[in-house]
Parts: sequence; C-alpha cells; structure tokens
Amino acid sequence: DAGRGVLLLGNGEGELVAATPAMSGFLVPGEGRGVAACDADHDGRLDVAVALHGRRLALFRNQGAPPRGLRVRLVGGKANPDAIGAQVIVRAGERQWWRMVSAGSTGFASSGPPEVHFGLGPITEIDELEIVCPDGRRLSLGPLPVKRRIEIDRVR
Repeated sequence: DAGRGVLLLGNGEGELVAATPAMSGFLVPGEGRGVAACDADHDGRLDVAVALHGRRLALFRNQGAPPRGLRVRLVGGKANPDAIGAQVIVRAGERQWWRMVSAGSTGFASSGPPEVHFGLGPITEIDELEIVCPDGRRLSLGPLPVKRRIEIDRVR
C-alpha cells in the first residue's frame, strides 16, 4: 500500500496543518489514486470521494457541517461543452473564493465533475458571483443566497 494519505486543513492564517485520522475521520488504507471534494448527495455540504487502485471508491459523506454551499455548473458551446478553463469567483464581504473548471486534475487516471462547489461555512448570502469565460468575457451575478445550485449557459 502507498500509505494512509494526509488531510491538510487551513488554519485561517494561510497555513495548512496535517490532521490525524482521529481528528478528520478519514482512514483510507490502500493505493490512493485521486481525491475530490464534491457535494455527492446534494445537501449543500462538501463530501470527499477517494479513488483507490483496484478497489471501490470510498465516499465520506459530510453530516456535521451546516448545509451551506454554492454549486456552480457552467455550460459552454459545442467546442467546449463543460466550459473547461472558465474561472468562478465568489465574493462575500471582504472574503473571496476562486475555482477553475478543469478536467483531469484530481489524480491519476481520474477527473473531477464539470461543476465547482464552494463550502461557505456560516455565510448565507454572497455579494457577487463572477465568471471569467475561457475567451476572457466576464459575467457577474449577485447578490445570491447560498445552499443552492446555479447553472449558467453559454460560457465560451
């Protein structure tokens, strides 16, 4: 086996701290091939999926955090239907979160979903959702409530 892996948690000051399996609830022995944070059960909480070589996917459902999240699905044109390369920026107060829609970035022989998810903790409304399209155009929406899924069409 390649080991147990490690979960890194942000400490709120720009640093990452390794969490023990007892702290995190994660213990996945085996040869890990990829990990993705996603809202697998559509309850507004970030869940974790771990791909293992030669074994079934391990899914850890988040049942402890408040269900506050925002999922954004971008729909592109014929040449780029999943809007790969688009940037999604969420702003709330003085905080900002950024994600890029990508393919093949979650580990060996795997890819993430074509939507991005933001776990926003206690935030109940965002000020702005900005999309930077692969062609450089910018789209802006807001304010918006969280705990919802948004689909934006024609992102090229």
